[in-house]
Amino acid sequence: MENQHKKKKILECNNDECAIKYEIEDDNYRDQHLFETQYFNENKTSLSAFNVPNFRERVMEQIEMITKLIDCTNEQKKIILSKSEEILNAHILRAERNEIVIQKNTNIKVVASTIIWTVALSFEKLPKITRKVIVKLAKLKKKSINNISRYYIKYFKNLYPRNIRYVDRFRQQNIKQWADSNKIIKYRTIDFLEDFVRNSPFIYKTDLSKFLDNGQGYINKKMQDARKNTTLLYGKDLILEWKGKLGRHGFLTPQLEKLFNHYLENSLPINNRMQIFKTDPKINLNYFKNIDSIEKSYWLGWLFAEAWISVSQKFNRNSQDYYFGVEVECNDMILIKRFIKAIEMNPYKVVVNKRHDKKDYYMVRVMFSNELFVSNLVNNGFPVASRHTEKKSGVIRMPYFNDRSFALAFLLGYFDGDGSISSGDRFRPRIKSKSKEFIKDIQDYFNISYNIETYQYIKNDGNIGKSFKLELPRHLFNKMMDLDELDSLDRKRFYFTE
Repeated sequence: MENQHKKKKILECNNDECAIKYEIEDDNYRDQHLFETQYFNENKTSLSAFNVPNFRERVMEQIEMITKLIDCTNEQKKIILSKSEEILNAHILRAERNEIVIQKNTNIKVVASTIIWTVALSFEKLPKITRKVIVKLAKLKKKSINNISRYYIKYFKNLYPRNIRYVDRFRQQNIKQWADSNKIIKYRTIDFLEDFVRNSPFIYKTDLSKFLDNGQGYINKKMQDARKNTTLLYGKDLILEWKGKLGRHGFLTPQLEKLFNHYLENSLPINNRMQIFKTDPKINLNYFKNIDSIEKSYWLGWLFAEAWISVSQKFNRNSQDYYFGVEVECNDMILIKRFIKAIEMNPYKVVVNKRHDKKDYYMVRVMFSNELFVSNLVNNGFPVASRHTEKKSGVIRMPYFNDRSFALAFLLGYFDGDGSISSGDRFRPRIKSKSKEFIKDIQDYFNISYNIETYQYIKNDGNIGKSFKLELPRHLFNKMMDLDELDSLDRKRFYFTE
């Protein structure tokens, strides 16, 4: 048996990319290993790209053939071919330098397919190209999907990592920051579950699952959820229930009791049935209970433009689910970031959705279910939409404000959602809505002399709909811009000179 040498794990990071490397801590072995590696590289008869007949030409031929069949624009095909050629040339160069070995019996179609998949994963402005699609276009066997994955992991993964959209990067960077800043998680749920399983009196997780819940997949499901969401927290009632059950049967060892007490030091929700607190133990559900600040007025106006509330009947129950959601274009994601910071919400809930009616058009969404949060918004005039009523945008009305500065902040928030500054003969700030009553409320409250304009548009179902627009006077718009304490949308900031 070979001697096992101690290795030190090193995390090396460069900008947004990180890689794990290992350093052998045995100096004598390291010196011998380096000598043998150098001798091998200088003297081996390489199985590199030079020994695979016409390797480059054959791979490029396959790449060109597959690319022609991909459903995308000619511009995107040019990008795929250009990037594929760059990756292939770098791949061959590494083989020529003996950094890698390309076997003589390498499947050329698999190499070409892997390079195209690498391009699709690593570069922006390209359509989603799955391995399944590539295998079909390359006329490979279905099992070749695994060969593409293995080739990618072996040769390209570290050099061409998957392109992480800035939305995903935002989530990754801010989830830990959110948890650390609030000092919420001292002992992660996944770590607790792994320690619990390791120290439990049961050999198999299925036996522990049956003991706790009478279902053999119970613990596995809990661990899967905890791995997906590293900020997941269980309620005190569930943890105490587990602890009590183990104690009553004589299974609560000192080690297990220590684990449970350590996990209970987290800021856990009291009730495990309050789902929102599992991921959002610090969320301020009463943020909109009283609109008593300029900031709250601004966010209320923004939600009137971009958010929705819906109610649905629970399955086999007499109660209802209350859903809140807000969605914006990726360009305006900064507002999502600022909003979830205002209500102290977990960035985990920020997701990206592709618009079904528009190709390559992505939206950033936050959505959750909570009756208290929804009822606070409804009490402040936010309408509820359902399948039997008109959509929110057609029935909204302006809430009443005693303080004019709150009304200005509300208008600014709405403008950041459904407002624009038109160009042409002169710049004109305008707001729009499908609710004529809402536009009339704005016009009356701020004594705007401009007329309400009516526009027609074609709905998704083919019918004709109406939208109403109102120009905002420059002096009013400048007063909105003077609300310095608001961190509003930069791209819509404009100050008019009289």
